[in-house]
Amino acid sequence: METHCEWQFGADDGLAVAYSRGRPISAAQFRADVEHCMATLGDAPDVLVNCEGRYGFSVALLAAWLSGKTAILPPNTSDQALRAIREQYPLAGECDTQWACTLPGPAPTQATTRWAVAVPGTHLGVRLYTSGSTGTPVVVAKSVANLVDEARTLARIIDWPRAPVIGSVAPQHMYGLTFTVMLPWLAGLPWVDESPRFEGDLADVLARTGARTLISIPAHYRALLASSVDLDPIHCVSAAAALDSATAGAWETRYGQAILEIYGSTETGVIAMRRQCHDPRWRAIAGVDLSVDGNLLKVRSPYVGRDWAQGFQTADCVALHADASFDLLGRADSIVKVAGKRVSLAAVERCLMTYPGVSDAVAVAIASPALVRDQLILAAVAHPAAERVEIGDIRRHLVDRLESVAVPRRIVVVERIPRNANGKAPRADLMALFGNLETHDA
Repeated sequence: METHCEWQFGADDGLAVAYSRGRPISAAQFRADVEHCMATLGDAPDVLVNCEGRYGFSVALLAAWLSGKTAILPPNTSDQALRAIREQYPLAGECDTQWACTLPGPAPTQATTRWAVAVPGTHLGVRLYTSGSTGTPVVVAKSVANLVDEARTLARIIDWPRAPVIGSVAPQHMYGLTFTVMLPWLAGLPWVDESPRFEGDLADVLARTGARTLISIPAHYRALLASSVDLDPIHCVSAAAALDSATAGAWETRYGQAILEIYGSTETGVIAMRRQCHDPRWRAIAGVDLSVDGNLLKVRSPYVGRDWAQGFQTADCVALHADASFDLLGRADSIVKVAGKRVSLAAVERCLMTYPGVSDAVAVAIASPALVRDQLILAAVAHPAAERVEIGDIRRHLVDRLESVAVPRRIVVVERIPRNANGKAPRADLMALFGNLETHDA
């Protein structure tokens, strides 16, 4: 017999199921919007869900599932990406931001306070894409059970505030999908439609919704520390990139609580978590089994798609301890050879972050045309006074702290690193910063 994933929307404590433009949305309204969306879908098996807002995204996602269809979540909103999906998949409909602007729809005729739903666990729930930070985005398939069981585990092992959840990350990527959509669904918490990425916008949405959980990325937390926004008390979660120790420490000093860091991937879902000021080691969440192949982390998990049911081999180097905790040592592909010597790109980035005023940094390696070097290192740094920063000063800062082969051959300073809505820096966007690499090396 088919096993169904069951949960409900609406709660006895009177919480709304969502907030849109500062207004609460009831379980009855959400149900009416989902059922109306279901009625508009055609017979094809897939639905393209391309909503920026989290409420419209939730309506479309659940409508697809209750109609027995799979939601296709695009890697980005470019015409090229959307055209490729339309050509590859037979679509029963498209739910985009323009469509989402019509929501919430007409008031429901029945004042439902609770709505119970059930979806077959083996149903293919989503096809979504990896970030593209290491190359071309790859499609990853997840069953409804993969997503629901993971969110249910997260709801159980963390004491989440009984208040709305707000995120600055996009819901169509794994981090945003898990923590700003699925977690609120399974924990019975309201989710906030908007994704405020600027300090003033965040303060406004917090005031209008009473949200007490923020799902964001390290660069956003660094910006918030430099602002006057008051986030006390609020439960903060960070993923998508490494949270540097300076930001983690400064945050706990100011607000008296540590940021919860999440480690995972699109393929695996959540693997582990930590609060580094209390314990620098990562610890796997319930249900996840870890092993090492060489020093590369291998993951067996009920939250992994069926393509990797026997285990997923990550590209992350770790030191696995007897108590199953581990230290992340960096990605295998972040260790590159330059002039015959091994160089850690992560170490270069950490060193760049110590230059006064730098708020973000990324180092990449490319093949070198010179015989003496295997690869060239390039670096981009974000600085609020980008036009006034002297590249030579940064280079001298690095020379005092790194081996000469690890000092980037080219450094560019920008106001913001080009990161996508999930905090990743797509390689193609990074390479565009460096211009014509044949013309100069500095």
